[in-house]
Amino acid sequence: MNASVADLDRQPSPPVGNGSGNGAGPRRCPVCERPAKGRSAYCSDAHRVQAHRLRHRQQLAFRPDALQAELRRRRQLTAFTVYACDDRGERYLGEQRCDHCNRFCRVAGLGGRRPGCDGPVLLTELLGGLAEAQQ
Repeated sequence: MNASVADLDRQPSPPVGNGSGNGAGPRRCPVCERPAKGRSAYCSDAHRVQAHRLRHRQQLAFRPDALQAELRRRRQLTAFTVYACDDRGERYLGEQRCDHCNRFCRVAGLGGRRPGCDGPVLLTELLGGLAEAQQ
C-alpha cells in the first residue's frame, strides 16, 4: 500500500453536518441532572428504573380503574376503599361494617384520609376539588 505524493498532500475533509451533534450540550439525567453515561439518557441504571417507575405511577394516578387494579394486585384494595352507612350517613375508610348499627356498608369508592380532620374522603371528591380550583 504505497501512498502517492498527491494523496499525502490532500487534507481530510471535515465531516458533513451542522456541528451541533444531537443537542446543545451533553445529555443530562432527568432524575438528578448529572451528565448521562454513553448513549443512555440516564446517569445510572438505578435512575433509569426510577424514572420508569415514576412514569408508571403517574399513569396510575390519573386512571382510577388502573389504580383499583393495582391496589387489588397488592391486596390493599379494602384499605383504600371508602364505605358509607346508608342508615346513619357516616363514612368509614377500610371498615365494611358500621360501628353503630353493625350492618354492612355500601362501597362509596376509592379514597383516603382527609388532611386536617383525618376523616375519609373520596378520590373523586379530591379530583373534583382540583378541577374546580384550576378553573
